[in-house]
Amino acid sequence: MSYFFSNNLKLSYQTAGSGEPLVLIAGITCDNQHWSLIKEQLSKYFWLIMPDNRGVGKSETPNVDYEISDMAQDIITLLEHLNISKTHILGHSLGGAVAQYLAAFHPEKVNKLIISHSFVKFRPSSIMFCEHDYLLQESRAAPMARATGILPFIYSDEFINDSGNVESFIQNISASKNQQSLHSYKQQIKVISKFDSTDYLHNVSAETLVVSGKSDKLAPPQDSIQIIQKISHAQHQEIKGAHVPMWEIPETYIDIIKKFLTTM
Repeated sequence: MSYFFSNNLKLSYQTAGSGEPLVLIAGITCDNQHWSLIKEQLSKYFWLIMPDNRGVGKSETPNVDYEISDMAQDIITLLEHLNISKTHILGHSLGGAVAQYLAAFHPEKVNKLIISHSFVKFRPSSIMFCEHDYLLQESRAAPMARATGILPFIYSDEFINDSGNVESFIQNISASKNQQSLHSYKQQIKVISKFDSTDYLHNVSAETLVVSGKSDKLAPPQDSIQIIQKISHAQHQEIKGAHVPMWEIPETYIDIIKKFLTTM
């Protein structure tokens, strides 16, 4: 694990592979282990830069609330730290919101852009999901209780119907060593609730792929359609599965990323 400072916050990141740089920006509550099932294969083709967003993983949590713009500035500062002038960006969910802001306001830093399972504005039902999960954590609910609340929202029925997948998910919740603090989780919920790229998304000029999951309940395909209505030149690819393709269908996800980023 490596570290850099952004606005006096000590933030962590991990790198892997070589080649053209690709920054992977994870979603709400997720640290750089979010990419663990796709990291090895993607690192054969790209230099992966995987930050822990502020307040997640081994990154410090700010004392005050912050905005998407602050998270985007963290990425800009990381690029400067690594002497990267321009990079591919893949943002997933909340990370996709950060990626939108980056591409709209710092176009000179973005080569190709992938906005995955994200949104122009986070829908109220999805905010309620996050708040419900927060309350479960606050009450120290058992891993099974959290799994019951989380699984139907982020995985497809096909995935959940395999009892082995459910057992593995519960074990991962129980064994996680990088539990996010409740304070940090609440901060992220505020950030994602306030996010709205309606007024600036049309400024994105990078070649863009928007990816959605057919069974995604947190950011349904309609949310991706709203994005491509704002980015007129963007491509849209709907894939099977729900909200977390890097966990549910990693091989398919790898192929989509690799094809888009390596095609001239």
